[in-house]
Amino acid sequence: MLSKISASAMKYGLILGVYFALNFLFSVSGNTFLALFSNVILVLSILFVYRYTVKFRETENDGVISYRNAFFYILMLHFFGSILSGAVVLIYNKFINPGFLTAMINDPSMQKSIEILKTVMKFSDSQVQQSLDMIMNPVSYTLQYIWGNTVVGAFIGLVLAFVIKKSPKSQHTEQ
Repeated sequence: MLSKISASAMKYGLILGVYFALNFLFSVSGNTFLALFSNVILVLSILFVYRYTVKFRETENDGVISYRNAFFYILMLHFFGSILSGAVVLIYNKFINPGFLTAMINDPSMQKSIEILKTVMKFSDSQVQQSLDMIMNPVSYTLQYIWGNTVVGAFIGLVLAFVIKKSPKSQHTEQ
């Protein structure tokens, strides 16, 4: 069963990865319309996950899937999609817009969050700078992006798997 889930999730996870990559590119484009459209892509990606999990249940699993297997399938879809989109994020941060992470750190709202963090956690400026340097390099940011999408997929999976699960019909024999 796990091999069927993995094979199907890899195939359809690539398509989900395109959704994630477009969402990222639209959200960082600076274009208000594209940034708003990225929210539409998020909704479409959830519908995509629902559709292809049901398709997996019906075509590759004889119309039956447990909650656990549906959850695992959704999680795998997000993981494989996140790997593909993570490659796009890495290319964007290293080659297309190398100043993106610096601009993100220097954004006034981010600076305000950093100041709150320093106050609440009692971090020194050097500790904060060291943490930012470690976290905000292209590879670390990409790994965080992949992890974040996978965690979001887990939360989506908790809900959708409940809706998608389907037990086999019990066969009652009359005596």
